[in-house]
Amino acid sequence: MDEIGKEISGGCMDSNVIGRIAREGVCDPTAPKYLRIFARDLTEQSGGNADGLGAADFVTRRLVEKVDLHVTYTNAIASIAPLGQSCR
Repeated sequence: MDEIGKEISGGCMDSNVIGRIAREGVCDPTAPKYLRIFARDLTEQSGGNADGLGAADFVTRRLVEKVDLHVTYTNAIASIAPLGQSCR
């Protein structure tokens, strides 16, 4: 993905597009299935909020340097979704 962001989806990446749901107790959909997800950048509009970043397998240093951990952690706790879980 070129960019992830809160204005794109509440979880920064649309779960219907990536086929992964980063929410505890919610199973990933059966399709689409991607082997790996690589996120390259975080949008300016996200203000450093990278909630849902854990759904990516790989990210760039550029993206990581834009993450505001306080904002991201606050969003994760407020959304009651600090953990993700895949059902197998």
